Amino acid sequence: MKFYALLLTGLIFIASSNVYAQSTVADGNWTSSATWSGGNPPNGWTTINVSHDVAYTSGNYSVQGTLNINNGGYLTYSNNVTITGGSTINVYNGGTLDISGDLILNSNLRIFPGGRVIVDGSVHIYNSEYLHVGDNTGGTTYADMIIKTNLEYHGGRANVNSNGRLAVYGNVSGNSNGGTVFRVRDGGQVYIDGDMTFVGGGDNIINENDTEPYGLYVNGNVTNSGGGATTTANKGDQQDMIDTNPAFTEWVASLPDSPLNGTLPIELLSFSANASTNSVALLWTTAMEENFDFFTVERAGADLQFKALGTLEGQGFSNAPVDYQFSDKVPLQGVNYYRLKATDLDGTVEYHKVVSVWFTGTVSTQIYPNPVIDRQLTVNSTAAHLQIVNSMGQTVLTQPITENRKQVSIPQHVQSGVHIAVLTFLDGTQEKHTLIVQ
Repeated sequence: MKFYALLLTGLIFIASSNVYAQSTVADGNWTSSATWSGGNPPNGWTTINVSHDVAYTSGNYSVQGTLNINNGGYLTYSNNVTITGGSTINVYNGGTLDISGDLILNSNLRIFPGGRVIVDGSVHIYNSEYLHVGDNTGGTTYADMIIKTNLEYHGGRANVNSNGRLAVYGNVSGNSNGGTVFRVRDGGQVYIDGDMTFVGGGDNIINENDTEPYGLYVNGNVTNSGGGATTTANKGDQQDMIDTNPAFTEWVASLPDSPLNGTLPIELLSFSANASTNSVALLWTTAMEENFDFFTVERAGADLQFKALGTLEGQGFSNAPVDYQFSDKVPLQGVNYYRLKATDLDGTVEYHKVVSVWFTGTVSTQIYPNPVIDRQLTVNSTAAHLQIVNSMGQTVLTQPITENRKQVSIPQHVQSGVHIAVLTFLDGTQEKHTLIVQ
């Protein structure tokens, strides 16, 4: 009887261990008890749910169990991370994993659409199919992985799925173990700035994108020299990517420390954002400009989805410092992220560093009611001019805005639906607002 009682106790303990999970309850350091439910940092084999901004700064880290980075979670490791056998990291929509060191995959890393992984060091894949970027569910939201050094295979395999994007700033290589597979599924997008070198028997470089844009772009050389190895013919180089796949090119160029930013049109000395009671002032200075056309100022909220606010013309050619300023007259409540998109005269694009500011004031522009009711609209703004553009890009209304003329009547020929209200200020800057006409 005693034996069965002990056995039952053991089974209950095992079952309890399998369902035990710890979740973040606040931003903070991994080792702080205030960061975690239950008041204790995770220890041992468990399930961990991260939904806050959390930093691990206590040396190398080994994942034991399941680590879920959920919407709103931003997990930073200051050193190397190893996923031990039988463990898993899942990075879900709205989650970010940021590793300053290397990432060693002895088990699965799964990045789902809307998830993002940044590795400053190299990624090492061992023995099996452990890297999964995207999940082949379709849609326009991508799973993103950025490797700032190298991707190294040790007999492992990787899949970049139909809704996955991968950028490798260094080289991709495999050892002589053989059986290495690098697969890009139809719709997946990959840029490798260095060389791609496989030497094992039966190594495969597979790209299931069979028409332009190819989806696999290697700026260096591709070598696959092992016996029985196969290499896809569906690949391009950096120039092919720029010429045929502008959306993916913009994504690569927008990445932190992007390899595309070394030969582009300007040198930026400074960029700052300063909040006032009702706006955010952006100031930046270029050290030089060569063959330069214009800036696009972009803003994002906490979701990090950048959208254009307005444009400023550049100097074209300059070897002396040039100062610029832009006012965001309708900042978001809370955190605002800003970045500069620089466009050359030949269409080449360069993204520059992101700055952020916290805004808690009142905005200077109000457009109401929105949706528009009875085709009557009030524009409370210091803007000088209003333009309404339909979903086809056609201007359907233009009107000056003055202190005595803030009421706008929407003509009957303007169809119901989503439009863009463009406000132009005396300094030439513009604001764009989504406007729904019922």
